[in-house]
Amino acid sequence: MSESDYSHRHLISLFREQVGVPPKLYGRILRFQRATRMLGSGYPHGLAALAADCGYYDQAHMVREFRSLGGCTPGTYLTSVWPQLDQELNALHL
Repeated sequence: MSESDYSHRHLISLFREQVGVPPKLYGRILRFQRATRMLGSGYPHGLAALAADCGYYDQAHMVREFRSLGGCTPGTYLTSVWPQLDQELNALHL
């Protein structure tokens, strides 16, 4: 038991009820969002540095997460997805 008197399993269950996904998946999504924002804003230091700055184990780990969560590689994201998304966001004045 933790200081809150809830078990680890119960805390995960409560988190999932409130957020909609388990904590580990939520962390993966946040890390992916950070990586896509940094990549789309012209991150100048290369993919290996981006992976390290975003908390991935290595560049290969980041590429796997891009494929898993985004359906494409970082290169495809940058050349195909980001320009379209950027245009849509600009049209919405965000």
